[in-house]
Amino acid sequence: MKKLILFVVVILAGTMGSSAQTEKWKAVKYGIFGEFSIDQNVADFNKLQAIPNCCPKFTGGSGTGASLGGLVDIPFAPAFGIILRGSFTSFTGNMQSIEPTTVIEGSTLQDGNFEHTLNGAFTKIGIDPLFYYSIIPNLKVNLGARLAFKLSSTYDQKETIVGAKGSFVDTNGNEVGRIRNNLSGDIPNAAGFTLYGLLGLSYDLPMNSTKTFLMSPSVFYYYDVNSMVSDVSWKINSLRFGLGIKYSPVSKTKKYDEIRKVDTVYIQKNTIASSFSKGTEKSKTEVLSDDVSETSITYYQRTDTVFTQKVFALDGSINVVGVDSLGNETSSAGFTVEEFTSNRIQPLLPYIFFDDNSGAIPSKYSSLSLEQAQKFTLKSLAKSETLETYYHLLNIIGKRMQENPSATLKIVGCNSGIGSELGNKTLSTDRATTVKNYLQDVWKVDESRLIIESRDTPGTPSTPLNEPDKQLNLRNS
Repeated sequence: MKKLILFVVVILAGTMGSSAQTEKWKAVKYGIFGEFSIDQNVADFNKLQAIPNCCPKFTGGSGTGASLGGLVDIPFAPAFGIILRGSFTSFTGNMQSIEPTTVIEGSTLQDGNFEHTLNGAFTKIGIDPLFYYSIIPNLKVNLGARLAFKLSSTYDQKETIVGAKGSFVDTNGNEVGRIRNNLSGDIPNAAGFTLYGLLGLSYDLPMNSTKTFLMSPSVFYYYDVNSMVSDVSWKINSLRFGLGIKYSPVSKTKKYDEIRKVDTVYIQKNTIASSFSKGTEKSKTEVLSDDVSETSITYYQRTDTVFTQKVFALDGSINVVGVDSLGNETSSAGFTVEEFTSNRIQPLLPYIFFDDNSGAIPSKYSSLSLEQAQKFTLKSLAKSETLETYYHLLNIIGKRMQENPSATLKIVGCNSGIGSELGNKTLSTDRATTVKNYLQDVWKVDESRLIIESRDTPGTPSTPLNEPDKQLNLRNS
């Protein structure tokens, strides 16, 4: 058993390793296959049309069959494609039904049975369109159908007395033996066309290093969609074990490539103008070939010459002297460096202006993340314009609160005092709380240092209440 497992592992490893080579998945494959089947008969009838039979009902049986045909494997992608198969197929069905009865022998009644047997043999020719998908390299799941057409459909049947002595009698009361209705021939009303659903697995094993020959064992289940006989219910489903041989014609991919090499020689001469001379190009072609491709490489080479003006060296010396305040030359030159220190003061409004009926900090203000706040410095605003600096108001306050841990801050939330904001002190509180939360979350200012208040309009409104634009009153101070 261990040797068998080792053998299977070696085969699979060799197959999986070969898939790492250049895949020839685009190649169409041609082949033949054969199958052996175990047939399952599913029936629901008591006799064939116009064939005498006293059976109460045939319900099923078993049989065997075979297939032989050819195939074409057409890939659409490395893991997906179709297979078209055409084949001759045979099916058999051996059904038996036991009917309890009473047999009269002389004047004695005996318990016995009537054994009803019906055997069918069907041959068909058909085509199988299959779609496949490779779940792993070389292992394919196949799904499709079989369209089968009748070649022959025959039967043989008989009824036998078993388990008791006795004989069948004819209409005149004469004994005719222990077997009756022993008949055979063509099945009446046999279906000329049968449709099957197919589902199966197959595995392609390379038979040579170039993978042009493949051995493909398979297992398929055939499901009989319609009956084998048109006027009774007689279906034959099959489990089929098969083996196929596939051949993929070698079709090398041709590739062309060029490699150009240009050498340049520089020559100096005593001329004013430069000049260029293109060399003669030489070429040679090399062909590289393997099992799947042929590459033609053409090498081009030439040597160009560039003539340039000869560069003459200039000899000389430079002396550096200084000039003093009286204009006299001096051998010691000096430099005077002057530094100027200036302070830049930016006037900033201590207000945050909110959008109408909103408690969120407007997007025009620069909101930082915790990481950005740790890197923020007031020097980074040195070159910013006044408005840009103002939009960093909360960050400037947060930075100074960090630098002065004993300082406290009062935040007063206001509203415009008109429209939906009239008397809405909840909105005023929300605006103050939003600013407080930003300073707590981003700048880690302790809550005890932040005091919030709320009111309606600011104590000194930016815009008089009788003016139409009240946005400047939507603020924290």
